[in-house]
Amino acid sequence: MNRFPLIPVEDEGRLHDPGLRENFIERVFVYHRWQKLIQNSDTTRDLIEFHTRHKYLIMAHSPKHLTTLGKIVSNLRDAGPELREIYLRALMDSLRFIATISKNTNVLHHVAGYFKNISITWRKENCSK
Repeated sequence: MNRFPLIPVEDEGRLHDPGLRENFIERVFVYHRWQKLIQNSDTTRDLIEFHTRHKYLIMAHSPKHLTTLGKIVSNLRDAGPELREIYLRALMDSLRFIATISKNTNVLHHVAGYFKNISITWRKENCSK
């Protein structure tokens, strides 16, 4: 843990709790996806795409961290090693928070708003003809 502080770790006894186990598994999969990203590509565009794919997951765990991570991504010029390290630290820190019912409800409202905007745009484009 001292050598690799960002790798997800959980005490074996705590894994009997379903919520903690789910949180641990989420962190493992996100960390794995991050490692694949770093191995296969390190461009700014790929980091932005990674963030976009994970933003609702991050929101479900910590809306505060989502804002911080969004600022990091929006100010990208070069996705160098230092920036990737800062992003990963904030990402893994955000996922340590447990996703709650109210946070998941907030995510669902955001997703519903996204589909509502798509529906309105589609109707404007197709019904005005």
